[in-house]
Amino acid sequence: MTITKNYMNKLIAISLLIIALSVGYYFVMYLPQKDQSVQTAKTQQATMQRACLADAGTNYMATWAADCKANAQRITTGYQNCVNTGLGSAECLSIWNTPDSSASCSLPATTADSLNNSLQNDKEDCYKQYP
Repeated sequence: MTITKNYMNKLIAISLLIIALSVGYYFVMYLPQKDQSVQTAKTQQATMQRACLADAGTNYMATWAADCKANAQRITTGYQNCVNTGLGSAECLSIWNTPDSSASCSLPATTADSLNNSLQNDKEDCYKQYP
């Protein structure tokens, strides 16, 4: 019976050692790797979100600039047609104003509202796509 008791003590000691090693592995190896993977995923998600938002802003500014150019061209053409009808330069300028083709021009309210809404929608899409 002492051999069996000695054998059981060794078996219990080996079992406890295996359990201790398993718990140690879990806390020392597995959890830190899992935490690092989660952190890496969050960092990548944040990077992608910032890139998406930057693209939305870039597209907004490019579209605004293109619309400024088109609006300035429309004003210039309208002014020239006005002068060609025989009205004076001052009268036509008061009707058509001075064209502004700069990238930060003032656009008609409907155009500006449309661009602003588009930017807002693009940003919301970024937040949905990369929460």
